[in-house]
Amino acid sequence: MWEQYWYLQNNLMKKGFENPVFLGQGAFGRVYRVRERATGRLYACKVGQEGQKEQLGREAELLEKLRHPLFPGYKAFWKEEAVSCLIIEYVAGCSLENLLLRRGRLSERQTIRISVELAEGILYLHKRGIIYRDVNARNILLRQDGRIKLVDLGCACIKGEKCGVRAGTPGFAAPGQFTGERPDFGNDVYALGRVMQYMLSGRKPCAECEEQLRNAWKKVRCRREVRRIVEGCIRENRDTGIYDMYGLLRLLGEISPEGRKIRFHKTGIKFANNYFQDKNIWKSDCNKL
Repeated sequence: MWEQYWYLQNNLMKKGFENPVFLGQGAFGRVYRVRERATGRLYACKVGQEGQKEQLGREAELLEKLRHPLFPGYKAFWKEEAVSCLIIEYVAGCSLENLLLRRGRLSERQTIRISVELAEGILYLHKRGIIYRDVNARNILLRQDGRIKLVDLGCACIKGEKCGVRAGTPGFAAPGQFTGERPDFGNDVYALGRVMQYMLSGRKPCAECEEQLRNAWKKVRCRREVRRIVEGCIRENRDTGIYDMYGLLRLLGEISPEGRKIRFHKTGIKFANNYFQDKNIWKSDCNKL
């Protein structure tokens, strides 16, 4: 363990980074916070070892092309014999999962605001043929200014290409992702519906507690329109469910208290100024790491 840490530290110093601080373990590597010597800025460093290098390289290739505020900015990537390192924007805040563990559940207003921002960012991916495949509460980071970030594109794939079967987080991921079905954009709609259900009910989805989740969902107090949207996302019947992110975003805009600030255009979704920054709804719940 210590030998790996010192090797990583020396490797980072050669590239102009220092002081790696372990933050957590992801599906395709360990994550550290590092400092750039030249500027003093903090970045997140994702480290992949044997069996993880190729996937981390794919994630770096995707992030380098993305230009959207929902996703962390790309800084650098390099691959060596022992490890590969991906340097991206560091997000100070807490995960949606940690917030829900403390609060229990979120209000309908907060749920809609987060869902609108997620749907708009994921639609940006879909327009470029990218399926995220791992929308879950742990990958959603809440910043102190009220905005969110969706991190960890390790499971993302291009629509139509061959992808690993077991990708995604059980409970959040669509059932088809574990049975060999070809990935499609509906997988991300399903997962976002599960996240909305988690935010409103406070019950984390998992394969072993589906009955408890259904019982908790029945007790949730929310508007009928909100309930229909959530149930439409997680419905497996394609004829009656919601399988298009643009359609989901329009429905969310219709029921949002700030719906008048969401403008729909053929070229994409436009938000009025300060749509998310007008009020910090998290207050002191998102402490810096």
